[in-house]
Amino acid sequence: MKGLLSHVAAVAIGLVLMIAGLGLGVTMVLLPVGLVVGLAGVGLFVWGLVGHLGKKT
Repeated sequence: MKGLLSHVAAVAIGLVLMIAGLGLGVTMVLLPVGLVVGLAGVGLFVWGLVGHLGKKT
């Protein structure tokens, strides 16, 4: 149950970070920050979806 909750939280936080990165990337001044935040969100989102595949139960 704890593993499922952490993966769901990672997916949700990843989505929020991707949306925030997209919003920051709209302005030319904050584009570098938006890229970093958006890519961190993508990484967290993907880990939340497929991070459990390597574990043996």
